[in-house]
Amino acid sequence: LYNPPFHMTDANFMERWSTGKRQDGTEWIKIDFGDTVNLTQVTLNVNNDAGDYPRHYDVRFTAAADPTFKGKVLVTDDGMPGNTVILFKGIVTGRYLTVRQTLDVTDGPWWTIAEVLASCVDP
Repeated sequence: LYNPPFHMTDANFMERWSTGKRQDGTEWIKIDFGDTVNLTQVTLNVNNDAGDYPRHYDVRFTAAADPTFKGKVLVTDDGMPGNTVILFKGIVTGRYLTVRQTLDVTDGPWWTIAEVLASCVDP
């Protein structure tokens, strides 16, 4: 892939991950933090690709892998041009963060993420 997934977490804002196709409502990303963490917010940074934001998204944060997206949706929202800032209601605890882009955008843009930035706290 020209824009592989590891670009979302490589600390290089000049590289990116992207879907490589228009958003059709089936796209998702999953971040495994490697251990349980406490989050207050997550930012999906797009760097210079302000139009490549998720048009509508659902966010789950689970203790175990959730391959069929059965975990509780913690945040659902419409995206806006630029960075997507996901604010949780208080501190959420888990290991696997899943963000699903759920809108079919005919002739729409790709979904791009330069870096996933997570705000972690000690309980």
